[in-house]
Amino acid sequence: MSTAIEDSKEDNKESPKKIALPIVMYHSIFDKNVGKYVLSPSQLEKDLEYIVKNGYTTIFASDLINYVENGVCLPDKPIMLTFDDGAKTKYLYAYPLLKKHNLRAVFFVVGKWTDDEETKKGSSLTYEMIDTMHKSGLIEIQHHSYDMHKDKGRIGMSQKKGESDIEYKEALRQDLTRMKDGFKGRLGIEMTAVAYPYGAFSALSNSILQELGYKAAFICTEGINYIDRDSDLFMLKRYNRPSGISSEEFFRRMR
Repeated sequence: MSTAIEDSKEDNKESPKKIALPIVMYHSIFDKNVGKYVLSPSQLEKDLEYIVKNGYTTIFASDLINYVENGVCLPDKPIMLTFDDGAKTKYLYAYPLLKKHNLRAVFFVVGKWTDDEETKKGSSLTYEMIDTMHKSGLIEIQHHSYDMHKDKGRIGMSQKKGESDIEYKEALRQDLTRMKDGFKGRLGIEMTAVAYPYGAFSALSNSILQELGYKAAFICTEGINYIDRDSDLFMLKRYNRPSGISSEEFFRRMR
């Protein structure tokens, strides 16, 4: 029986210039309280083994951008693994498994949580952890907002009710710039992509990102992405990876 990723590639024969790209969205990796947004390390490893066994190649957001902007080739069977939020469990559990299987992934981190970790011992990634993973060459660090993940009165990076376009643009600009400049200055990391917290954005969001030099944005709508060199990378779909189903069943759902 073919997998959904294989099915999507078969369906794509009608558009030979387009590349089918599934993107997986992981959240917390932990062995307790598993559920819609928490996956056990053992199940994550089964996912990684499935990917290796079925011949897929993990890519970064920067690889996708390089393909669209510069024509740098993508592998025949690309897949992107993304991890949201920047919890310390990514370093403790996900990163070692990715190293074990020599697979690459994109970690979308929340800047303020990392800054807060400097002054209080909590559950977020530290700058040292992020630097270690970034330097490994297996982890790409990207933007999940500086402080809009739990901003009171705002859902993610969307426009607040009653907020003028000017006010919204400035609020988003400040958050995006603080995150981008902070990580570049401290760790030399150049962020080029954003994962919208909760997948929430507004009509002006993508244009603001583009004005600030971002090249791609990820949402939470599920679906396969069909990419060519003319593709708009600001509405990249992702499949949330819940607990409770096998790797085979999950990847088969990717339609």
